[in-house]
Amino acid sequence: ADNDAMGRVIKFCAVSKNGDLGYALQVFDTIPHPDAFIYNTTMRGYLQYQLPRNCIHLYSQMLQDSVEPNRFTFPSVIRACCNDNAIEEGKQVHAHVVKFGFEADGFSQNSLIYMYVNFQSLVKARRVFDKMHVRDVVSWTSLITGYSKWGFLDEAFEVFELMPERNSVSWNAMIAGYVQSNQFHEAFTLFDRMQTEKVVLDKFVAASMLSACTGLGALDQGKWIHGYIKRSGIELDSKLATTIIDMYCKC
Repeated sequence: ADNDAMGRVIKFCAVSKNGDLGYALQVFDTIPHPDAFIYNTTMRGYLQYQLPRNCIHLYSQMLQDSVEPNRFTFPSVIRACCNDNAIEEGKQVHAHVVKFGFEADGFSQNSLIYMYVNFQSLVKARRVFDKMHVRDVVSWTSLITGYSKWGFLDEAFEVFELMPERNSVSWNAMIAGYVQSNQFHEAFTLFDRMQTEKVVLDKFVAASMLSACTGLGALDQGKWIHGYIKRSGIELDSKLATTIIDMYCKC
């Protein structure tokens, strides 16, 4: 029961808003046999405080102490490998995901897709995706974003078309990909289709489309989208406001 109490203290200190990671680490050091929950929570703390290297080291320590990782371990470690650009460690963690039997775990698999996309290893990201038994919107969208980010828009669109159901995030991943590659006409075509399919426009799609309007000098469409934003009560954050001003200045 001691680990339970200590685990709660560490959770509060390591990951809550008013926490204190230094204190959490002091508590961690007093625990003779930390369990997986305590390790996982401390790793999340490191990640939150942008200390990915420490997170990776702690994972190694966890394995040395023969504490078996669980499904909550891998997303943090994989994210740490991304943030630290630790490609070799990332591959090893992938091997551990398989070794410890988490190949069917959506959390871990989505994290791996995200990692390989970040490492520009799209073939590996696709391999993880293809092996997944159950893919959720996150899996599909991560792959679309990855292809778009590195300029493989045909592959991104192919994946987009295969999606069983799309949400505004997946639409935006594809539209934003076109806009970033200056393929504004393709962005408009997709936007029109999005409206035909009655998908609700959110602030991210609105920002992408305003950038497309700016790129094409399409002031009328830009005004229409601006009007839509007002009518729908879409939240005007600083990014969206800047995009609107930019559109009016440049069109």
